[in-house]
Amino acid sequence: MAAEPLLRLRGVSKSFLGARGRRVDAVADVSLEVARGEVLVVAGESGSGKSTLARLVLGAEAADSGTVEFGGRDAARDIARVRRRCSMVQQDPYDSLSPRMAIGDIVAEPLEAHGIGGRAARRRRALEALAAVGLEPAAEIAARLPHELSGGQRQRVAIARALSTGPDMIVADEPVSMLDVSVRAGVLGTLAGLRASRGVAILYITHDLATARHFGDTLALMYRGRVVERGPVARVLASPRHPYTRALVDALPSPAWRPRAAAPAAGARGDGGGCAFRPMCAHAVPECARVPRLERRGGDWDVACFAPLGG
Repeated sequence: MAAEPLLRLRGVSKSFLGARGRRVDAVADVSLEVARGEVLVVAGESGSGKSTLARLVLGAEAADSGTVEFGGRDAARDIARVRRRCSMVQQDPYDSLSPRMAIGDIVAEPLEAHGIGGRAARRRRALEALAAVGLEPAAEIAARLPHELSGGQRQRVAIARALSTGPDMIVADEPVSMLDVSVRAGVLGTLAGLRASRGVAILYITHDLATARHFGDTLALMYRGRVVERGPVARVLASPRHPYTRALVDALPSPAWRPRAAAPAAGARGDGGGCAFRPMCAHAVPECARVPRLERRGGDWDVACFAPLGG
């Protein structure tokens, strides 16, 4: 019998009021699961709904419809538990840390917010979290202010803060996009090490398929609020079935570089309904006038397309 997933989204949707009073579907009918210790990569261009999805998972936004379950329980009915067991690492290490707080106090802050331990215990756990992400000597780092650290070190502090409560899952929203290329691998290596040593599941939000290739287990591609393809990272990137995924993969740099078709811009949704990618798709068929549902296309691979590549 398969184990209960740590996180399960069932038909989750969220819309916002856009220009001219029109409702815009930021997330539309998304169903996803994350197992304990799994790294699920949610990827897509800006505006695809990735960050809204992360906020729905953390309870920062309420879904218009559908359910978010964490540990087999309705997350909306137990937000305090979710926020203790599911932590977040934000995109910008410069803005996410208070410039006036010592590093040790920043890392211990979630413990105080959740009423975990006394002052001495929180200090000890903060130092342990700093050491766990490779910031040593931890006591010396704890006494510094954020501006005294490099960008990569600051992001490790953000990871330590997320780790301090002993979470089951970390939601990492573009955690390396603001960092120099030279330090990205180190930060992702830290997250991978926590997954390996502590069994922490990771929901990794990114627009960068190059990092997803080396970091994730499962890849979910979003376009205009919907998941259009989902499956094992290596297999999806090696042989995409959805035309949008294919376009993104073709735009990735390659050691044996040759000119390729650029990935299409997100563009307008079009006014005819149906598949949002249809106006940019060279493989559109008449059925694309309807919205395709995410369907199993073999084993553990799902595609939302009436004419998937490869049949």
